[in-house]
Amino acid sequence: MGIFHKGDIIGRSSLSSDTLQSKDFESGNHFKEHKSPIHGGALREGGPPNLLSKDCLGLLVQYAAIGLIYGVLPATTYPFLQNYLNASGTQVTTANTLLFLPWSFKCFYGILSDCVPLWGYRRRPWMVIGWIICLSMLIIMACMPAGDPYYTVSADRDIKPADYTPEIKARINFKAASQAAKYVMLMCFAAAGYVLADVCADSIVVEFAQREPLESRGKTQSAIYTVRTVFVIIGQLLTGFCFNGEKYGGDFDFSLTFPQLMIILAVLLRRNRM
Repeated sequence: MGIFHKGDIIGRSSLSSDTLQSKDFESGNHFKEHKSPIHGGALREGGPPNLLSKDCLGLLVQYAAIGLIYGVLPATTYPFLQNYLNASGTQVTTANTLLFLPWSFKCFYGILSDCVPLWGYRRRPWMVIGWIICLSMLIIMACMPAGDPYYTVSADRDIKPADYTPEIKARINFKAASQAAKYVMLMCFAAAGYVLADVCADSIVVEFAQREPLESRGKTQSAIYTVRTVFVIIGQLLTGFCFNGEKYGGDFDFSLTFPQLMIILAVLLRRNRM
């Protein structure tokens, strides 16, 4: 049998060695020896992103547009579908469900952008496709005439159907409710489009966040979600103050029409794409 020297024996795991290794790990020596070579503990090369750079500002504008549409579209179902068109409760509930349904498919959108690159890019083409879909739906809704409201005289809304006189029935636009279905579908496709753009933007944010050192990691996420939340509030305020006329079930003497509101969104979205 050969004679083994101390230098010939490969280090083996034992209770004592495990104890020593755990002590080294707890003391921080183990991490210092095996940590990522990238400065500051960043997970990706490229240096920390500058929020004032062109790329980051473009990303912030993306989330501003997403927040604005996210704040406006769901807020129109009650004043426009329910009050203006007098859509049924089922149609209004369906509209609210379909507007938020695309958010449930974010993982599939992410798989699509990760696994099916277009023209060598995984994010930009899908982001552009999402905005084109959303913008197209907004333009269609802006160009479609909304027609007369169900109650051409707002005071008739407070009268029970059993108390309708022939005069009241003559001035009620019973055909208005039949227009609700097409608006529900257009809103759904618009939501699917901007959620696709949102998923691609989220993927870019993850890549940016991985470039951040440990001390400032999360700065990019905080910035983009702050911008999105602010513009959600702006969208809801826009709908609350400018879409609250008597025809839409509100008390104001002035109001934007639904096509005008869609034009505002389309113009702002077009500026965002530029």
